[in-house]
Amino acid sequence: NSALHLESDHPQTARVLVRQTNMRWLMLTFVCCFLLGSYFCYDNPAPLKHSLQQAPYNLSASQWSSLYSIYSLPNMVMPLLGGILIDRIGVRLGLLIFTIILTLGQLIFALGGYSASYSTMMAGRFIFGLGGETMNAPIAWLNGVFLPFHEAALPLHDAGFVSGATVVDNARTYSGKLFRW
Repeated sequence: NSALHLESDHPQTARVLVRQTNMRWLMLTFVCCFLLGSYFCYDNPAPLKHSLQQAPYNLSASQWSSLYSIYSLPNMVMPLLGGILIDRIGVRLGLLIFTIILTLGQLIFALGGYSASYSTMMAGRFIFGLGGETMNAPIAWLNGVFLPFHEAALPLHDAGFVSGATVVDNARTYSGKLFRW
């Protein structure tokens, strides 16, 4: 599979596996940054809970919880359907499509927050959920391509999740101090 190789100027080493170069660490960094952003967006409602339960939103506890529930709804079937789609169209195009879905979902959620529209925020969370958990398969594939298992690909992959959750937990505190909220 030539997609997993880099071309070299020397005929003796014409095809070098990417996982045997230092490029693998750059790719791991990109994967962790992507995961940090994805999980940051997933956990966005948590630091916003207090603000969303005040005017102009006035969300009840069940409405706030529904922002997480609606995300989970498409994830009952999307990992299976997304896996079938990725098998048919390829991992690279699948990554692109699901990244666009994630971005659009978060954009719609943010627009709903800006306009104080609960239904728009719910629609954004649903769209975000269409790509959320489905991204784990292509991301795991990238880790497998760029990092041998003995170099701790899975724990480093999960570092994106942990760092995203940590950043979002502290975002309201630091942004509140910075912007005097």
